[in-house]
Amino acid sequence: MDPLGEKRHGRRCEGEWVPHPVDEEREQCLVEGERVRSGDALGNQEGGVSRGLGEHRHDVVEEATEDGGDSGLVVEQREVDTGEEAVAEAGAEVVHVGEVGVDDGRGDAGLAGHRAQCQPGQSAVEHAVGSIEEQAGGDVSAGTTFALLGCHASMISSLFVQRSNISVSRATRLFVVLVLAAITLICGAFLVAGVPIPEWFVIAGRWLPVLVVLVVLRTHPLLGGWKHWLGLRPGSWVRLLTGGMVAVGVLLAAYVLSATAVIALGLADLQPWAVLGQVAVLMVPTILVMSLSTVGEEAAWRGFLQRAWSGWGFWPSTMAVSAVWMAFHVPLHGVMALQETIPWIAAITSTIGLFPLGLLLGAAAARFGSVWPAVFAHALPLTALNLLADAGSLPGATHWIVTAITAAFVTGAAILLAPRVSGKP
Repeated sequence: MDPLGEKRHGRRCEGEWVPHPVDEEREQCLVEGERVRSGDALGNQEGGVSRGLGEHRHDVVEEATEDGGDSGLVVEQREVDTGEEAVAEAGAEVVHVGEVGVDDGRGDAGLAGHRAQCQPGQSAVEHAVGSIEEQAGGDVSAGTTFALLGCHASMISSLFVQRSNISVSRATRLFVVLVLAAITLICGAFLVAGVPIPEWFVIAGRWLPVLVVLVVLRTHPLLGGWKHWLGLRPGSWVRLLTGGMVAVGVLLAAYVLSATAVIALGLADLQPWAVLGQVAVLMVPTILVMSLSTVGEEAAWRGFLQRAWSGWGFWPSTMAVSAVWMAFHVPLHGVMALQETIPWIAAITSTIGLFPLGLLLGAAAARFGSVWPAVFAHALPLTALNLLADAGSLPGATHWIVTAITAAFVTGAAILLAPRVSGKP
């Protein structure tokens, strides 16, 4: 029995759309999932289900072939106007999803089976719909067929998401291994060669993480492209400027409060006002110039890695990224301390201080939807220690106290800046 009774409908045969004869009421079916509009109610099927006019959403699945011959699945959403639901009470037949092999735990096998049995020009989903009608004895209404097709689409969409998650997981693992190995080998080479790590490498080396990301995305392509994964789309100029000013302002406030607390404890004195005035005048130009360097780090850490781990939740993913970011600086700061470029106390405390800073930068990136606020905040040319006079001559204990106080204020700023869901951070 024809699923639509005497109504006109189309069926794909050998890759072409062939309409059935037209009876009294008009119905238009557009190929490849455009709107399907029905004039009047689709008459009741004997012992079946009837539907009137209304609007429902269904997922129509199309097959796409990726590079290398691998079959991928692209889920596109289509709108189908089918009217207000009216279920025929008498003799209505319920077709369970499990009976047609949709939700029985055989996702890959079931889909592969449909694909293997396809006729020329017929997709796996079209074959699946045909099998639904066949198993139901042909007595299936349009609404039931669409509902079951939606179940097939949901199954295939789930498989697609699982495969995508596996690819992202592999890409992130590869990135972490490669970037940590790269910085260790480079810094080790400077150490073995007896060449002090130059200042230009500290600045230019910030581009190492994003270069590794681009290599990983080249060998492990991910949906969305590199612009999405690096978080380089600011959304708008207003959002870009607002996010940058907020992130820089919040971080600067945390540093000022930290220095104020240290001074209040009598552990250090404030820098001369002449020095602070010069810093204030040069702050904006310095941030703009240094952001050309910090974007290389932020696009990798707060862009790629934080987005890849975002499924863990904001705080777990941000803390994990901050931990990896801190580990990335261990070889650099360690070699610089071994070469006596910086004191060991400065190497250790500055490395530990990166963790709370990473939380704030991650909060800024997540709050404004791009890495640019984190880029500008990272380029801020001072810390709480720089606001104190003779910071280099401070005793080791004072360094630890400054680090602890600064970590507390920066973490608090990160909590305030973090994105909120349902009113909660």
